[in-house]
Amino acid sequence: MIAQTTAVKVHFVKEDYRTNESVLIAVLCKKDERAFCFLYDKYAPVLYGVILKTVKCEDVANVVLNDVFCSVWKTIEQFDHKCRLLTWLLRVANLQANNRLLELKHPQQLFL
Repeated sequence: MIAQTTAVKVHFVKEDYRTNESVLIAVLCKKDERAFCFLYDKYAPVLYGVILKTVKCEDVANVVLNDVFCSVWKTIEQFDHKCRLLTWLLRVANLQANNRLLELKHPQQLFL
């Protein structure tokens, strides 16, 4: 006769980056492309609106939005955990939009 044992099942709750900002940042720091796509889908509309208000041109806003997400991909490790992710993203978007405006208004200064 075979003795029956009671199997103890241990379930680990894996935190989901879609619901936890600190997990999202940690996963982004590991250069996870799915997390980055999630980040883009979640925040791109808001950032695009802010950028468009600054640059006032849809084509330029699209370029700046692309620049913002390229910058975020490269610098996410520098994220300061004292602020919220959206706050940081908005700051990056504002800086990129204002820099693009300066480039468009004063292109001759780029080569000095």
